Amino acid sequence: MSRLDQLAAITSVEGEISRFYLTREHAAAVKLISGWMTEAGLDVAVDPAGTLIGRKEGATRAAKTLLLGSHIDTVANAGRFDGCLGVVVAIEAMAELRRLGRSLPYSVEVVAFGGAEASRFPTMLVGARVLAGGAPPGVLDVADSDGVTLRQALTEFGCDPDKISDAARRASDLLGYVEVHIEHGLVLQGEGVSVGVVTMISGESRFGVEVRGMAGHASTLPMKVRRDALSGAAEMLLAIEDVARSTAGLLATVGKFSIKPGSAGVVPEQADFCVDVRSPIDGVRRSGWREIDRRARAIARLRRLTYTVGPKFLFVESTDRNTVI
Repeated sequence: MSRLDQLAAITSVEGEISRFYLTREHAAAVKLISGWMTEAGLDVAVDPAGTLIGRKEGATRAAKTLLLGSHIDTVANAGRFDGCLGVVVAIEAMAELRRLGRSLPYSVEVVAFGGAEASRFPTMLVGARVLAGGAPPGVLDVADSDGVTLRQALTEFGCDPDKISDAARRASDLLGYVEVHIEHGLVLQGEGVSVGVVTMISGESRFGVEVRGMAGHASTLPMKVRRDALSGAAEMLLAIEDVARSTAGLLATVGKFSIKPGSAGVVPEQADFCVDVRSPIDGVRRSGWREIDRRARAIARLRRLTYTVGPKFLFVESTDRNTVI
C-alpha cells in the first residue's frame, strides 16, 4: 500500500492521479519502480515501446518465461489501484521468493506497460500490443493534442522506435501471462467476494460520430425549422443505451462528447461523440453496433441532420477494423 501511495503521488495534476504515457511523470514512475525491481533481485530494462521489464532467470537459459504485471500509465483522474496494483503485487511476489531463497524452474518477467490508456495518444494498449507482436501499422505516426508523434515521444523517452518490432515475443517462449487487477465493476463487491478469476474478456470497438445540423439564434430561429445537432445526438445517445440494455452481453458507452459552437444562445451546429461498444462475444458486439448505427441514421434522417462515422472522427481507433464505417 505504501508503494501504491508513492506511485499515486506521481501525477501531472495536483489532487488527482494523471500520469500519461511517455511523459516526465511516466519516466518518474519507471525510475521508482526500477528501484523496487532491483531490490527484488530482478534485472531491469526498458524495451523500445517504453515497457519496463524486470527479469529473473530460470534454472536454465532455455527455460520458458512467465509474464506478470500490468500498466503504470493512467486515465485522467485515475484510481490508485488501476494497473499499478498488478505491477506492485508481482514485484512483491518476486521479493518474497528471494527472501525465502526459492528458485523457479522457469524464468519470470515483471512487466510494467505504458500506453495502455488512450489518455495522451489516440491509440491504446501500445506496450502490450508491441510485446505481443500486434502493433498496428502506422502507430508510430499518431500524434497527441500538441502534435507530438508517438515516434518523437519514444525517442525523447530514450527508446528507439525503429527497433519496436524487436520487442515482440514468440508465444513458444512463454508460459503465459498473469495479471492481478482491481475490479472495475461492482459485481464482486456487491456479492461480498474478495477475489474472482477472469473467464472472459470483452472485445472492444470504438467509433467516432459526427452529427451536423445548422446553427441559429436562440431568439429568432423557430423550433419547427431547427436542425439542432445536440438534440439529435442526445436522442442517439438514448438509442445507444436502449440497444445495450435490451441486448444480452452487450455494453455501450458514450464517454466523450463535444458540441460546436458551444454558446448558450446558439442552436448547436455540430456534435461529436465516441461510441465504445464491448462484449465478450464478437458477434454480439458487431450486431450491437450495426443496430446502434441503424437507429442513429434513422434519427438523423427524421431530424434532417448529417450523420458520419469513420476514422476521421475517431477519438480512439477501433480495435476491430472490419466494422469501422
